[in-house]
Amino acid sequence: LLTISMQEPTVRGLNATANVCTIAHIIVLAVALTAVRNGQRDKIRFVKSLIPSL
Repeated sequence: LLTISMQEPTVRGLNATANVCTIAHIIVLAVALTAVRNGQRDKIRFVKSLIPSL
């Protein structure tokens, strides 16, 4: 997810880029938490395997 958002950043400046990275990390942690709560621990690291419609 972070790689996708950094290929063509929509923001300029160090602080704005840091904020985008922080948001991306929070989303990744939320996906991992959702995977654990749904009993799909094998899908913690892969967003596309947890949410195949992406």
